[in-house]
Formats: sequence, structure tokens, C-alpha cells
Amino acid sequence: MTLTSRPQRHRPGMKPKKAPAVIPATLVPQKLTVRLGGPLMSAAGGDTVFEVEAMDIMTMLERLGEKYPKLKPVLAKSVTVVVDGHVYRGAWLQPLKAGSEIYLLPPLSGG
Repeated sequence: MTLTSRPQRHRPGMKPKKAPAVIPATLVPQKLTVRLGGPLMSAAGGDTVFEVEAMDIMTMLERLGEKYPKLKPVLAKSVTVVVDGHVYRGAWLQPLKAGSEIYLLPPLSGG
């Protein structure tokens, strides 16, 4: 005996049920802890740890700039973002998740 899926029949005048919208966790803003390293600390008045809600690197940088205006000029320049030990340069749409280790560093150079 084989099971086959058959289309569900609807009575006239009845609307088919829609599946509930499921939003992947990566598309929901996550509460993130961001740490600053090196000379970026002085631009933030000595503060090193910040809390922000975001779903990707670009949103995180924008929200940090809005929430902490002292950081905005520094974030407008190039910064290096390190998430869980991986260096991201220009990957602004990289999803972020709560609990990740996130560090902002001055631009890294070299090869």
C-alpha cells in the first residue's frame, strides 16, 4: 500500500487554510553584545561593551551608531567585524545570532 498526497478539496465558498507564517530566527532582531577593541574604545569614551538588537552586521552597525552617537563617526569609517572568531569584511548582510562573540576592531591590513 502506498500513500499519496492528494490535494485537499474545499467546499464552494470556503477559503483554503493558509499555513502560519514562520519567520526564520535569523530574520528576527537578536539581542547582541558587542565589544570594542583597540583604539575604538577611546572613540566610545572608554566604554567597551554595548547591547544592541539587530539581525545582520549592517543593521548592528546602524543601530550602534543611532544608540551611541559617539561611535557613529568611527563606524562610518571602515571597521573589522569579528563574529565567533570569523573576520567579516564587507559581508554586511551576514546574519547574527544571540550569544555570538562579536568584536569591532579597527581595519585590519596585511595579507
